Amino acid sequence: MSELTGMTVQNEQPLSSAMVLLLPEDPAHGSRIRRDQSDSDGTFKLSQILPGRYILLAIDNGKDLAYRDPAVIQPYLAQGTALEFPRQNDGPLKVKVAVRRMN
Repeated sequence: MSELTGMTVQNEQPLSSAMVLLLPEDPAHGSRIRRDQSDSDGTFKLSQILPGRYILLAIDNGKDLAYRDPAVIQPYLAQGTALEFPRQNDGPLKVKVAVRRMN
């Protein structure tokens, strides 16, 4: 299993309290979703990542977002970063934070 560390950024500055999601490319693998909240310095850590293709997202004010609902998460997917695990370069990533959409 793999681990992913990184930092959430908005306007090139670290952002705390962003919801970080690692979503499997295949929605049938919902049990593989990994979630964290960025710390006060913007850092995050996702553990126990199984091999496969994923989309990495960070969403501001995402604490109560129904991220397991495909209709809710769909608008954010285009802003995500595609990753494959295990990764060739396992260094930390910078992730741009998407602004939460209010419906």
